[in-house]
Parts: sequence; structure tokens; C-alpha cells
Amino acid sequence: VVNRSPVACCDKRGSLEMPRNIVLGLGSRYASDEMPQNAMKPAAFEYDSPDHIDEVLELLAEHGDEARVLAGGQSLVPLMNYRLARPARLIDLNRVHELAYIEEDDVGIRVGAMSRQRTLEHSVVLRERCSLITQAAPWIGHAQIRNRGTIGGSMSHADPAAELPVVARALDAKFLLSSASGE
Repeated sequence: VVNRSPVACCDKRGSLEMPRNIVLGLGSRYASDEMPQNAMKPAAFEYDSPDHIDEVLELLAEHGDEARVLAGGQSLVPLMNYRLARPARLIDLNRVHELAYIEEDDVGIRVGAMSRQRTLEHSVVLRERCSLITQAAPWIGHAQIRNRGTIGGSMSHADPAAELPVVARALDAKFLLSSASGE
């Protein structure tokens, strides 16, 4: 099913808002099984936009391998447009603000998965305590890419030519992974 209705709207402040749960077939004038082979639009998928990490983990547990998380979309969306990735469901992390942080504690520096690459580039904490990240960040794409791209998206995509996985390895970074059953 392709939803041909508007999928986004602006609120009174001009902020773009997406509905919380919809089925999308972006930009298509064809039903999903009629799409020409050389088309560059994603197949239809269901979309969720949770507000908290617990909701994300529940959705992932419920939908398993059929679901993919969407952070900045700099890697996943092009793969979907070429239909190299065809998730049945996208779980958008952009409303999960608890995943966007850079903080220092007695253990070290913690960076949330939804921290934008541009934020890494300009972070005073990182510049003073872990400058390799701020030195590498300007080499990631261009400013528009860094405005949307996230450290979590870069790590999970695991592109061998990407800067952040190499930086994480050089810094002996540790990762905290979570699921519905725990950390």
C-alpha cells in the first residue's frame, strides 16, 4: 500500500513534524510491485517515531530483523532508494533526545548515538579532552552531511572508508549496547 497523502507538516514554529506511525512509499506513482527495476525510490515501509529509548527497544524486539533504525539517514536512505535495503519498518530515532549528548564523567567521555557529527566537530569537551574526534570530523562529507549524520549511524553502518569507526578504534572506544532484555 502506498500512502499518497502528505507525510509531513509544519507546526506554528515552522518545525517539520512527521506523523508517529504511517506507511510510506516515498514519491512513487506506482504500486510497490509495479515499480520499474531502475527506479530509485524506496519500497513501501512502516514508520515509527518514538520519543524514548524504551519505546525503540520494544519496537525492535517486536519487529526483529524486519526493522531498521533511522538516525541521520546519510547511509540508509540512499541504500533504500536503490532498493539495496528494504526494511519493512523504519524506527526513527530523531525524537529520542536522550541519545543525543556529549558528557564527561569520572569514567571518561560519553557520546550518545544520536550526537550529530557537526556537534562532535564543535564540541569544547571533545576538543579539550579528545581532540582526535574534532580533528577528524571536518573530513566527514561536507557540512550538510555532518548536520544530519550521527556517530551511531556511522558506527552501525560500518563503512570501512568512514572516519569515525577508525577514530573509535584508535581511541579504544567502548560501546554500550541495549536491547529490551537489558544492556
